[in-house]
Amino acid sequence: MAETSFREAARRYRRLFWPAMISYAVICISGAALLKALDQPAPWVSAIVALATAIPAVASVWLLARFVRETDEYTRKIQTEAMLSGGAIMLSLAAVWGFLELYGVIPPMKDFPVVLLMWFAFFFFYGASFVVQQLHRGETLRSALKNDPLCLGRDVAK
Repeated sequence: MAETSFREAARRYRRLFWPAMISYAVICISGAALLKALDQPAPWVSAIVALATAIPAVASVWLLARFVRETDEYTRKIQTEAMLSGGAIMLSLAAVWGFLELYGVIPPMKDFPVVLLMWFAFFFFYGASFVVQQLHRGETLRSALKNDPLCLGRDVAK
């Protein structure tokens, strides 16, 4: 994939990411309502709802990878560092949580699969790591937030 400017790559990422997240929310809500309305849905119906919900979540990860591939070396470096830090924090918390459950310190979450939290945690810690790393590089908080690719539709260079 050819390199593009950060601004173009971020715009393309946002243009695809936010519709994926909106469809994720719609599918989550409508899928849960459908399964509740059916009371005892057939396993294949539950499987379709689960897979339909997973598609936008999986797409968001691939869109992030595409965003990183499309940018210059410097942007790839800082985004990869942020992803590695975010992933390390997320995996560390998952390990701690798992051991706390294993040794009975906290009860297991029976009504919610904790593994789903890992997807949210990765994106949260990736974004937080990106901002912290930008601050460490001497940028202002405003500049660091402005350069975050998820920043809600704001162009980087005006």
